Amino acid sequence: MQYSVDNLVMYDLEVNPNFFEVGFMLPDGTVYQYDFTDTDISRLQPLREFINWIEQSDHTLVGFNSANYDDVVLSEFLASPCVTTSYRTSVQLIEDRVPAWNFIQDIKSIDLIKILPNQMSLKKIGVCLGHKKLQELPVNPHANLTPEEMLVVAKYNINDLEITQKLTKEIHKELVLRRDLSIEHGIDLRSKGEAQVAEMILCEKMEQYTGLKKKKLKDTARNNVLQNPSFSVHVPTWFKDLDVAKYPTLQLVIDKGNQLFERQVYIIDYKLEEGALSDTAYVGDRWYKMGIGGLHSVDGPGTWMPEEDEVMIEPDVTSYYPNFMLSQNLSPRHWVIEGVDYFQAAFAPIVTQRVIAKEAGNKVIADRLKIIVNGTFGKTNDGYSALYDPYIMAAITVGGQLGLLTLIAMVSDVGGTTVSANTDGIVIVCKKEVESKVRDVVVEWEVLTALNMEYITFNKFCQKDVNNYIAVTDTGSVETKGIFNIPKMGKVDLRHTPNAQIVARSVSDYIAHGKDITLSITECQDIQEFLMTQQVKGDWSVKWRDVDLGKMVRFYKAINGAEIIKTPLHDGVKGNAGIVSNSSSCVPLPDLPDTFDTIVDIDYSWYIKEAKALYTLVTAPKMKYMNTVAYHLERAGMTPTLIIDGKNDRKTPKGAVDFSSIQSNQRLAVCTGRNFGVIAQRFENGQTFFFKVTEKYPAKTRATILKNEGFQFLFGSNIEVDAFSLLHSIDQDWLDEFYTENEIRKVRG
Repeated sequence: MQYSVDNLVMYDLEVNPNFFEVGFMLPDGTVYQYDFTDTDISRLQPLREFINWIEQSDHTLVGFNSANYDDVVLSEFLASPCVTTSYRTSVQLIEDRVPAWNFIQDIKSIDLIKILPNQMSLKKIGVCLGHKKLQELPVNPHANLTPEEMLVVAKYNINDLEITQKLTKEIHKELVLRRDLSIEHGIDLRSKGEAQVAEMILCEKMEQYTGLKKKKLKDTARNNVLQNPSFSVHVPTWFKDLDVAKYPTLQLVIDKGNQLFERQVYIIDYKLEEGALSDTAYVGDRWYKMGIGGLHSVDGPGTWMPEEDEVMIEPDVTSYYPNFMLSQNLSPRHWVIEGVDYFQAAFAPIVTQRVIAKEAGNKVIADRLKIIVNGTFGKTNDGYSALYDPYIMAAITVGGQLGLLTLIAMVSDVGGTTVSANTDGIVIVCKKEVESKVRDVVVEWEVLTALNMEYITFNKFCQKDVNNYIAVTDTGSVETKGIFNIPKMGKVDLRHTPNAQIVARSVSDYIAHGKDITLSITECQDIQEFLMTQQVKGDWSVKWRDVDLGKMVRFYKAINGAEIIKTPLHDGVKGNAGIVSNSSSCVPLPDLPDTFDTIVDIDYSWYIKEAKALYTLVTAPKMKYMNTVAYHLERAGMTPTLIIDGKNDRKTPKGAVDFSSIQSNQRLAVCTGRNFGVIAQRFENGQTFFFKVTEKYPAKTRATILKNEGFQFLFGSNIEVDAFSLLHSIDQDWLDEFYTENEIRKVRG
C-alpha cells in the first residue's frame, strides 16, 4: 500500500573508523545485523538483498533522525562500499554540519524524530517509554574498535532498535493520520511534524491555484522581509468599536493597544526582535504578561473556590488563533495576488471542515484536520517557510491577546472577576445573580470578534502557577495542565521525562477523589512513578559511588542513598562541577528491575513530604481584590511587597506579582527607603501614613519622636499596609522639625 505505516522495519547504524554496522528489526522483533570492517565487506550482497526485499515487499523502513543521518550514510555506503565512506559521511553530517541534501539519498525511511513535538534524544525517549535498559554509546565514535568492542556495539545497536520500535507503536496513531493525509493529497507526509504538514498541504493548494511552487513562495517571503525589515502591528477590525461608555474598564485595553500599535517592530535575522511584543497589562484584579507565547495571567499558588452564592466558569475560544486569522482576514501577504487571497481560499475550508467533523463526533476526520489547523500559525514566524510573514505573526499574537483582555475588561464591568487566563481561555468567578450578565457579555464579545466560545464550569481550581493546575468540574471530571497533566498509570508521556510523578498524582487524586496521599504513595507498585531524570550535557564524567553512569540518568530517592556527581573531563568545560540537580540521597536505575518488589529501599517519606508540601501550596485559599489594592498602591507611587511572619526584610518584588496568593502568615506591605522614595509614619494606634521623600532620613525612629509626638518614622523597612494607609505629598521641611541638626546635616551632606 502506498504511504504504508504497517509492517514497519526499524533500522539504525553504528559508525566507527574501522567498523560499520546496519541493524534491522522486523515487526515480530527478529533482528538482522550486517557488520563491515575496514578489511571485510563480504556481507554487502546480503545487505543489498535484504534492502531489496524490503522495497519489493509491503514493509517500510523506519528510523530515528534517519532522514538527516542514517538514510544518507547508508546511501553513500551502498554507492561506495567501504567503511571509510560511512565514517567520512558521518563526520561530515555531525561535526562539519554539511546538510543532508548534499549527499546521495537513495534510501528513504519514515523519520520518527520529525513527528515528535520537540526533538528529544532517543535516550530521553527511552526514559519516557520506561525502556528497561538505559545505555549510552559504549565506545568513542572516533576510535578503532577491537573485535570485543564490536560485539558490545552490536548489543547497543539492538537496544536502540528496541526503543525505536516501542516509539513506533506509541505514536502509531500519528502515523495513521499522516498516512491518510498523504493518500488524500498525494504527498508523503509520514515524516512531517504538524507545522510541516500544514505548510505542504497549503502549498499544494497554492500551486493548484496559481502554479507557484513552494520554493518560489519561500524566496518571495524572505525578499519581502529584506525590503521591509520593520512594521507597525496590525489593528484588529473590532478594536475601534470598543464601547467605553458601556464598559469603562475597556479604556485600559485601548490604552495598551494604542501603545502596541504605535510600537515599531523590527525583524532581525528573519526573526521578530526578541521582546518586540512583550508587555504587561493590568485589568480587573490581575496582572497579565504579553508576548509571542500568548497572554498569561500572573498567577501565584493557591485555590479558587466559588462561595455558595458564586459560580466559576471558563469560557474557552474555539481554535483561537486559526479562527482569528480567518475573522480578521490575516494572510501571509505574498499569498494575496492581484487582490485574490489564496491563503484564505485554502485555509478557511479546512477550518470549517474540522469544526463540522468535531461537532458531528467524527474524531478521525477532526483529528486529521487538526494537524493542519494547529500547525499553520507557527510557520508565519519561520524564515524558511513558504507561509513566512512576521507581520501576520505579530498581528495574530497582539490581536489575540487584546481580544482576551477585552473580554476580561467587559466581564469585570458586570461583576465578574477573572482569576486566571492562559492564551485562549479565562477562568471567571462571579455571583450567581450576575452569571447571566457575564454570559451575555461573552455572547456580545463573540459577535464583536466573530469568534466562538466553549464553556466549562469548575467547582475548584487549584494551581501552582498559570501553567500548572488541576481543576475539578461541576460534573466531577478533572482538567489538568503541566505537572498535574499526568498520563494514566502505565501510559506514556513523550513530552516530559519522569520527575517523581507520584507526587503530583497523589495530590491530584486527593483533590479530585479524596484518596489519602500517604496511601497513594505507599501502595503504588510502579517504579516509573518514583523515577526522576536528569540529562548532563557536555564533557562531564557522571558517577554514583564511583560507578560510571551515562549522561542521561534516572534515579529514585532512597533510604541511605547517595548523590550523583559530575566532574569535568578536561579544562574549559562550562558549568559547575558537583552534585547533579536533585540527585541527593538517590539510587540510579540505568536498568529497570523485572519486578517492583526487588526495590526495597524507596524513601517513601521523601515523596510523602514533597506531596504534602505541594498540596499545601496549591490548596491555600486565594483572595480576590488583593491585586487591586497593590495596583492602587503602585499608582499612588508606592512599591507593594509582602512581609512574612511580621519580618520587615528588605526583599523587593521582581516584576508583576500575584498578591491574591497571599498566605496566612503573610501581609501586604510597602517598600520604604531612599530607593523607593517613601517614608512611613506610624501612630501608636497602628494607623500608618506614607510620604514621598527625596532624601535619606535616618532609618527607624528616635525614641524622642515616639515619646513626644506619639508616632514613629520608619524608613528602609517593608511596612505593613492597613485599610487606612494613605500616600501623602509633603513639604520636605515638615520632616526636618522632628530631627536634630546633626541628623539633618547627615541627610543633606
